[in-house]
Amino acid sequence: MPIILFQTTSIERLGSDLSANPLRELQSNRFQNLTSLETLLLYDNELSVIRGDDLIGLTALRNLQLNRNRITVVDNFAFRDLVSLVNLDMRSNVLTSF
Repeated sequence: MPIILFQTTSIERLGSDLSANPLRELQSNRFQNLTSLETLLLYDNELSVIRGDDLIGLTALRNLQLNRNRITVVDNFAFRDLVSLVNLDMRSNVLTSF
């Protein structure tokens, strides 16, 4: 059964803490309407791939924590919309392609 991350954009201008969950993948375009989201915590999950359309729309995102997952691949252009990004934590993954 897929995990639904958001039903509404009411978390805009806030942060979203999705850490320490059994998330294995992000749904494509799930964040596209969260253009004011500044912090996204996805550490301590089971993510293995960050696809090119997983983070679309997060233009205000300043802090993205993807540490302590199982990420092996980050697709080209996966971070293309993250124009405000200041902090990216990818520690403790097993990256083979970035």
